Amino acid sequence: MSDNIVDTAVPFIRKEINQLSAEELQNLRTAYALLQEEVEEGGYEQIAGLHGFPDWECPHGGLKFLPWHRAYLLRFEQALQRYVPDVTLPYWDWISQESQRNGLPNAVAESTYFDAEGVEVLNPLYSAQIPIGGETIRRPGQISRLSELENPVAIAMQENNFVDFSGRIENPHNFIHVWVGGNGGSMSNVTFAAFDPIFWMHHSYVDRQWYIWQQNNPDAVVPDDIAEEIYEELDMSANDILDINNLPYQYDEFPEPAVGSRRVITPFGLAKFRAVESMQPRVELIIHNLPMTSDSFELRIFLNEPNADHTSPIDGNPHFAGSVFLFGMGEGMHSMSMHDHGHHGHHGHHGHHGHHGHHGQKVTFDGAVDITKALNLSVSQGENFDIKMLILGTDGQTVENPPFAMPSVSLKRHP
Repeated sequence: MSDNIVDTAVPFIRKEINQLSAEELQNLRTAYALLQEEVEEGGYEQIAGLHGFPDWECPHGGLKFLPWHRAYLLRFEQALQRYVPDVTLPYWDWISQESQRNGLPNAVAESTYFDAEGVEVLNPLYSAQIPIGGETIRRPGQISRLSELENPVAIAMQENNFVDFSGRIENPHNFIHVWVGGNGGSMSNVTFAAFDPIFWMHHSYVDRQWYIWQQNNPDAVVPDDIAEEIYEELDMSANDILDINNLPYQYDEFPEPAVGSRRVITPFGLAKFRAVESMQPRVELIIHNLPMTSDSFELRIFLNEPNADHTSPIDGNPHFAGSVFLFGMGEGMHSMSMHDHGHHGHHGHHGHHGHHGHHGQKVTFDGAVDITKALNLSVSQGENFDIKMLILGTDGQTVENPPFAMPSVSLKRHP
């Protein structure tokens, strides 16, 4: 185990941001504020800058995505604990009923708050400075769209191998980045995403999903080349963080799997998971050879609505099938083309990890949208149907000349 992994006899607990006590929230704000003031090596700007600008170390679209970000979160959490030893990094459950009602957590949504003495002070969870000047910006999308995330997360949890799980969980991750940042916001692009204080809570939730999935699939293995990675920029290795029994943290409200059975636990409870399981057979639209792009895009899918455009409603529209999101890499596209970041050559059953070459070759991946519900609602049995794919920018407008060809699609039926 790396010297940078704190070996604690009792793992500390990461809690949902909305469930923190007043004292826990104040401690978190204190730690964030002090870390944001730190200008030396190991301060907020330096750690955030590892992800996108200026260091461009983050891996997306490949199998390094989950383990690298787990190590990255731990590095950030340990930096917070230098200032407040008992503080832990909370997660934001973006598919909870509270999130579907209110959107962003209250703790991060206001620019100021009243401290214990009743003094109004700046909220360090609202924004942070970025290296080129100014601060992070959020332009969150429609709150109702967060309900779209339940089904893809539940389906990811049904996978029983790491390759397929990793591929499936990344699209909800991309969705939240683009939803939080919106048009021109910091979270919408890799460049400054990690400077936004909510980045860490978002990724803590993605890590929690992986943590739960690992509990449910104890025999699942990470490919050797991923497991043997050394993250020099984080002073850690993949081997340090892959075994959840060796981590210095746990997540709250985590029930143990039933003895002698493969009881699947999801972040939002068994009832909804069973509802998804009952939607059999499932039909997925596979979108092939999606590129990594500098800007973020939404590929929005409609069935039997050939005239659909960016103004077509989503809420309550039986023809709307779902979306795949491309998380913009910014100037990191150049860095990515120079490094074999993603290990994209592993093909799972669902093909979510596409092609990778060696140095200098751009990577592609496959996306998937579960269109079962839209099929049942908008297509008669045995009837042919049309698929309309819109490519939208973060401004919600149709992109007439996207920087990639219209991708090919296929259907996959799950018996």
